[in-house]
Amino acid sequence: MKRFKKINLIVGKIVLLFLVSYGLISCEDDNDKNRGDYLLVLDTLDENDSTTFKIDNTAKLYCDINGGLDTLYVFSNVEYDIEYQTKDVEWAKIISEEYLQEINGTRVIIEVEPMLDSDYRRRTGSLIFSNKEKFLGYFVDVIQGFNTRLDEDFTWLRYGSASPLEMQNETSISNWSVLEKERGWTASVNEDDEIANAYGKNGYIKLGSELSGGNIITPYLTSIARDSAFLVSFNAVAYSSLVNEKDNNQLTVNILSGGEFLDGTTSKTFNLNYYDSSDDDLATNMWNDSAIDSYVRTNIDNPISGTTRFQFISEGRVFIDNVSIYVLNKEYYYLVR
Repeated sequence: MKRFKKINLIVGKIVLLFLVSYGLISCEDDNDKNRGDYLLVLDTLDENDSTTFKIDNTAKLYCDINGGLDTLYVFSNVEYDIEYQTKDVEWAKIISEEYLQEINGTRVIIEVEPMLDSDYRRRTGSLIFSNKEKFLGYFVDVIQGFNTRLDEDFTWLRYGSASPLEMQNETSISNWSVLEKERGWTASVNEDDEIANAYGKNGYIKLGSELSGGNIITPYLTSIARDSAFLVSFNAVAYSSLVNEKDNNQLTVNILSGGEFLDGTTSKTFNLNYYDSSDDDLATNMWNDSAIDSYVRTNIDNPISGTTRFQFISEGRVFIDNVSIYVLNKEYYYLVR
């Protein structure tokens, strides 16, 4: 599996004072781990010298959004306990601890669950390595996912039915309430139409009608002007009737007013899956296998700006939900630029 990010840990600290409720660590600068009691946790051994470690002033493990295995190395001359804590549903766990004679240390392997369905909202946990009797402790923040600039699930839309087959009472964005329009979503009206073919349904958006396509544009997010790269994700699925008649399943995403996809373009077209119209639980299962995401970066000739937005355009009937824009941290940025 391709590794996107590596942990950088505080090293060269020999005495770590373990204070109240794992609250603080105080340490003495010393690269000689042979003096006194010590407890060190490292991400990797230096390629040229197994006794020298890569040093930084943070203790954070950034995990791949696709999940997988991460490795830590523990060096100590005292016994220690390992504890994993998280406020979220458990998404990481220690699966292996093995003492390696050749490095005189223990290799700890952590298994991380993948982030699914384009939900990449940041989640955190902590690994605590400690010997309370010796007042030694080491903390590793385990982090997966990103902070968000936009996190839209359209739960505030309550028009008509949740079924994509039921068109009654769905409502064009042109006729949304004032409060709904103030959320910033907009759509242009096709030349031959009187209203925009972007419809609010029960918890999601429908683009297009039986006769023509439609479009919708994300709100202005002035905060993204300071970002260098982000990940855009959404769920989208194409229309299929009860007798299996299918609309055009292409959805085009345009970047407006700054930024580009990784291939240097500002427009990308996706071929969507169709839902199973015969499914008895269609309103829920229609979103199966519908997750789509794509990286966007700034460009010196076309920089991300406070007016950067995303336009979704369909030629047929397409359903969209869970539109999110995630800010990439520096560990990811250098791999997508």
